[in-house]
Amino acid sequence: MEKSNSKKISSSHEVMIYFIKQQKGLEPHVAKIAESFLKRYPKEVDEHFFQHTYSTKISHLGGHLKFYVELLSYLDVPTNQIHRLEQQFWGIVNPEANRVKKQFQKHLGYLLPHLKRLDKEVLERIKPIALTEAVRLEESMRALNAHCYLSSVVMSVSAVEYRLHKLLERTNKKLYRASFKEATLGGIIKIFRPEEYKDKKYKKIKEILPDKHKPLMEMLNIYRIFSAHPKEEEVSGQLAKTILSLSFLLLIDKDLEV
Repeated sequence: MEKSNSKKISSSHEVMIYFIKQQKGLEPHVAKIAESFLKRYPKEVDEHFFQHTYSTKISHLGGHLKFYVELLSYLDVPTNQIHRLEQQFWGIVNPEANRVKKQFQKHLGYLLPHLKRLDKEVLERIKPIALTEAVRLEESMRALNAHCYLSSVVMSVSAVEYRLHKLLERTNKKLYRASFKEATLGGIIKIFRPEEYKDKKYKKIKEILPDKHKPLMEMLNIYRIFSAHPKEEEVSGQLAKTILSLSFLLLIDKDLEV
């Protein structure tokens, strides 16, 4: 869907959602790093190895796993599965629990099969997410973690806005270019209101958004306005997280796949 700009975006961002899609999951990447790591594992306790090599490798691996755990929560993966992965993750990152090679292999043996099972579910759910959407969702996640709640809301909702533009363009390219190409989210969601755009030429594009999502879209637009414009309305961390979760919900819906 985005062949023209995918290289430009990829060069300036490490887009983990897209990386997971390209690698067919996170498990192959983790397994590859672990295999290379095991070849260098000392036969006896080596303090230099644990202070330098181990910490460096595990830090890189840990960053990917930490993102993956966070992503799972937005993809509506069962909480018990997320907690299980977190426990296995901490079993790997703790050097005291992996002083000998066999201990590391044991913890790895718990982690990789579970990660592989989760990958199947994750890949199915992130399949509809385009590169531009992934960039903005991840920017929103980083902003949320940095307590930049206004920025988080703007980024997550802009990903949804991008999807709506693509859906409109696919449904009726001529009408889209004539009436909606430069429209903001606020302009686009008017299409889905019963009292707006009653002419029969709009009938098909009015049907692209399932009824269940129409109230959500209105709410996303309200908080986008609060966040992007100088309104005297507080946006809390909990609210920003809710908006991000709803944005994910819309973007992984197969009914809205482009």
